[in-house]
Amino acid sequence: MRAYWQHRFIDVRWLSLLLVLLAGGLLGFAALKLVRGADGSTGVHVTDSRITFPSVPRLAEASDAIVVAVLKGERKESVFEPAAQDSQHGDTRVDVVRQFDPIRAIKGDRGPGSIEVRWTASGHYELSPGNFDDEQYDPLSLKVGQTYVLFLVKANDPATAPYWGLAGEPGIAELRNDDLYFKTTAGYRGELAQHGVSLGRAEAPAAFDVNIDMVAAAAR
Repeated sequence: MRAYWQHRFIDVRWLSLLLVLLAGGLLGFAALKLVRGADGSTGVHVTDSRITFPSVPRLAEASDAIVVAVLKGERKESVFEPAAQDSQHGDTRVDVVRQFDPIRAIKGDRGPGSIEVRWTASGHYELSPGNFDDEQYDPLSLKVGQTYVLFLVKANDPATAPYWGLAGEPGIAELRNDDLYFKTTAGYRGELAQHGVSLGRAEAPAAFDVNIDMVAAAAR
């Protein structure tokens, strides 16, 4: 079942968001257009199952938890999800599972101890018996020992235990002193360039050139 995409963000809340956007007329039948606000930022939108946000306040609002944490390590994990009608067939994906040691919780209850966040690196999808489609995704390049700010949602997956995933793009930033430098995928940056949206100091629009105090204020 191809309900997954590279960062594994999708759950029932995003289906609700999609319905809201459809009701608001933001989605066309062929493709979704970027929606510009008065400040030039783009609105929350969904395209190819990618959820993106126009600003830190909108991102913070959508996040179940916002955590400052140090990346301690990562591993790859193969996950098989059988088809509902036939357990011998289904989809296989490779997830990158990263372990973080939290320093500070800005929003939400992440629970005690370290946290794990999933990214999908590749997928082997069975479209029909014997007919497969292989996809490669961008799980981002992160540095062990680096401090990050993570904007997280709790996701449920029938093939794994409940886990944390990023809320959307941008959804993770390096923390340097008190400033955030967001990390994004090449696909996200290409989409921005296609619509004439320039980047700020990192890999996201200038609306995301914020510091940690601004994030805390947005999360209140």
